[in-house]
Amino acid sequence: MGKRIGMEVAVAVAEAIGLCKIDMAAVYPITPRSHIAEHLSDLVADGIIDAEFVTVESEHSAMSAVIGASGAGARSCTATSSQGLMLMHELLPIASAMRLPIVMPVANRAVSGPLNILNDHSDIMPQRDAGWIVFFAENGQESIDLSIQAFKIAEHKDVMLPVSVNIDGFQLTHMVEPFEMPTQEEVDQFLPPFVPHATLHPAKPVTMGAFAMADYFPEIMKAKNENRRIIAIGTTTVRTLEGIAANKNGILNKYSGDINLFIKPGFNFQIIDSMLTNFHLPKSTLIVMISAFAGRDLVMKAYEEAKTKNYRFYSFGDSMLII
Repeated sequence: MGKRIGMEVAVAVAEAIGLCKIDMAAVYPITPRSHIAEHLSDLVADGIIDAEFVTVESEHSAMSAVIGASGAGARSCTATSSQGLMLMHELLPIASAMRLPIVMPVANRAVSGPLNILNDHSDIMPQRDAGWIVFFAENGQESIDLSIQAFKIAEHKDVMLPVSVNIDGFQLTHMVEPFEMPTQEEVDQFLPPFVPHATLHPAKPVTMGAFAMADYFPEIMKAKNENRRIIAIGTTTVRTLEGIAANKNGILNKYSGDINLFIKPGFNFQIIDSMLTNFHLPKSTLIVMISAFAGRDLVMKAYEEAKTKNYRFYSFGDSMLII
């Protein structure tokens, strides 16, 4: 069981990334993300984690470096904020199109102008359609948990997409909060070693990010769209997406109104492929919903495992990814 400690959230995120045994990190300094990179560089310099810490001349170069490292088979991460994320934008859809499981904490900060270093989400919102999975942390514990879960989700063979973990700049990154930091053994049990589906290696050449002629480009984009997994974050998202589909004959489109949908075993899921959710109260409608998705026997087995290992239940507890 992890130890309950108090720590600055940005520093704790760096500790959590270190527990994931990354192979490489590339960052360029920017406020308010700086403390994540600074502490990560300390962990590397002190020999606490065996990784390469690459200093670069810009955020564009940082993303370029992690794309190359991930393509070579390294568990890679970077981190940024605000204008830095905007400078990375050119490369974000390339990382997702190449199915590279990069993890990137973002300390959210207002985009200029006027110049403002305080928190809002105007940096991440323009990246919405870049093909990345985007998480938002509400508190320090979620910041730690999502940073670790991001690698697990990104590297899953049915996902293979980069993940951004968004943490409110200053209002969260610079706060000292109490939370439970998992042990190295617990993270090792949860997160297996990274096994890439393809790697750049001179002994076995492959092409990543190839040029597509006009005849092939629309077919490739169609294939990408048809193979896209939809992972619902939370039961409210599940009910919303499936409720809209039920009202629109299986089609997701703009919708305004109430969702009157009770999901129970036997329900035909039309939209979602996977679900990330908490461990819920017994005999609740939420546990009925996840039983409808995963099957009651598997859900009960997961709950027994959770009780055995003292997982935390309810809204601020641990979460499970149902695939």
